[in-house]
Amino acid sequence: LEAAGLPPRDDSDGLSILPILLGRKVELPARDLFFSRLMPPGRVHAVRRGQYQLQRPWPDQPLELYDLEADPLETTDLSKPRPELFAELKSALDAHIARFADVPYRDSAGKGPGEIARPKRK
Repeated sequence: LEAAGLPPRDDSDGLSILPILLGRKVELPARDLFFSRLMPPGRVHAVRRGQYQLQRPWPDQPLELYDLEADPLETTDLSKPRPELFAELKSALDAHIARFADVPYRDSAGKGPGEIARPKRK
């Protein structure tokens, strides 16, 4: 939006990357990053905070906590040894899911991202 000369939307928590694209050195604030993916029969979600990631690998499985710097292959679930961090990230993830529960855009058939069938290749 900034590149087009437009003001940021009030409901947006995003940051402009225009200074980066223009080659300026930019110090970005630390922030949680959220991910969502359709994995039938439901969605899976994750939150990344610094080196830690809390994720639900499949819709019917529990949340798992990983230190991605120490364990990049995600082999050691830290949800039991780090209950305070688990609770903090779970709270942030729950709030994010509640805030963005409805997909804001759908096609004419009412399907949203991840639900729209790709054309079959010939």
